[in-house]
Amino acid sequence: MQSGTDMVHIDILSAVIGSRVRADVLAVLHSDPTKVWTAMQIAAAMRRRTYVVERELRRLRASGLIRAVPADHKRLYSAEPLDPVARDLARFVRQTRGAVPAIRKALGALRSPVLAWLTSSTAALMDPPAPSARSALITLTSAPRSLVKIQLEGALEPQTKVHCMSLREWITRLDKGDLTLRRLRRGRKQWIIGSWGELVERERSQLQSTRTLRIALQDWREELSDEWDEDWDPVAGSSGMST
Repeated sequence: MQSGTDMVHIDILSAVIGSRVRADVLAVLHSDPTKVWTAMQIAAAMRRRTYVVERELRRLRASGLIRAVPADHKRLYSAEPLDPVARDLARFVRQTRGAVPAIRKALGALRSPVLAWLTSSTAALMDPPAPSARSALITLTSAPRSLVKIQLEGALEPQTKVHCMSLREWITRLDKGDLTLRRLRRGRKQWIIGSWGELVERERSQLQSTRTLRIALQDWREELSDEWDEDWDPVAGSSGMST
């Protein structure tokens, strides 16, 4: 039987911020960092009363975590792109709200190790071009692609292009100079499972295993060479021992 604590869903962002309304305001503003909102629009998106939202907007604006610009007797609100603390907060919001936690939960259900991150679709130079794609999800796992696709149903936005492969295939394609994968590796990443250090470590381990296997296969082929030593007769050797 599960304890009461296990059965309660805890919203991480609300728990850290200390207010569900304030957390929801941040989630709305960071859902599209380039967009400006009125208090009424934010309230409509949150399905809250405007005066409740305005109270939290004043607090966030006073702390420097959001931007407010006067326009036509009202204020336009947006995410603050310059303040270092606000940028760190934006990363935290994206990790706890929206698509990222849903994708993390879906991939976490796989029984094989996973590395996954989101990056801009423009970083991939997709061929053929996919103008409707806004982001790309890279998933490195040994799980079958069909299973990964099933797990991700409902967790991804339609504009997200999925690149799913094993770590071995990832290494092989990079080694062959795959331009798309090289750009996906080099582009800015929003990590869902894993980290840059873990990716590099797994790549290094896979490369070392591949080199070791190549050396072993090379030695194995030499030991099983078809070249015959004409001076050695195994039958004669056996006859000599039996006499």
